Amino acid sequence: MATPLSEKSSNSSLRGKAGERTRLRETSLESEVIHTEKLPPNFGEVVKGVYRSSFPQLWHFQALKKLGLTMIVTLVEGEYTQDHQVFLKENGIEHRRILILANKDPTVRTPDHVVNRVLEIILNKANHPLLLHCNKGKHRTGCIVGCFRKIQGWDMPAIHPLLFLPVQAHGLPAQRSIRFAKK
Repeated sequence: MATPLSEKSSNSSLRGKAGERTRLRETSLESEVIHTEKLPPNFGEVVKGVYRSSFPQLWHFQALKKLGLTMIVTLVEGEYTQDHQVFLKENGIEHRRILILANKDPTVRTPDHVVNRVLEIILNKANHPLLLHCNKGKHRTGCIVGCFRKIQGWDMPAIHPLLFLPVQAHGLPAQRSIRFAKK
C-alpha cells in the first residue's frame, strides 16, 4: 500500500558542535516558515476551478486553503493523515479517492470506467474548485488531465507538450499515457 510522500530527516546531520546543532535547528525552523505559503510540486491550474498537483503535505495547506477548494480527488492509495482529515473538515472539503494503479507495462490499461468516473467529477462544476493529485502529480494526474483536454477538443499535438513533458524523461510511461488519451 502506497503512503503519502513525507520529508525524511537524518539525525546524522545533527552530530557535531553545539553551535552547529543550533544553526541546523534555526535553518529547519526557517524552512518550515518558508513552506507555509507553498503550493505542492507540479501544481497547476488546468482550467478555472480545476487544479492539479503532487500529494499535498501539511506545509501546503495554507496555500491550498486560499483556493477555496470544495473537493480533492486522490488517484493513489494511502490514507490521509490526521492533519489531512482536520484540513478537509475545517475547510468543508469533500475527499474522493479513485485508485489508478501504477504500472510500467504498456499493455496494461486502466479500465475505462475508472477514468470516466474521475472525468465525471471534473466535468461537474458543482465540484469546483477541485484539486486532482497523485503522488508526484505527473503520470496518473497527467493522463487524466490529458483525457480531460481531449474532451475539451484539444488535439494530441497540443496536449502532448503541455501535459506530458515532465513524463517524457521517463520514456515509456509518457507513450502509454498518450496512447490512452488518443482513444
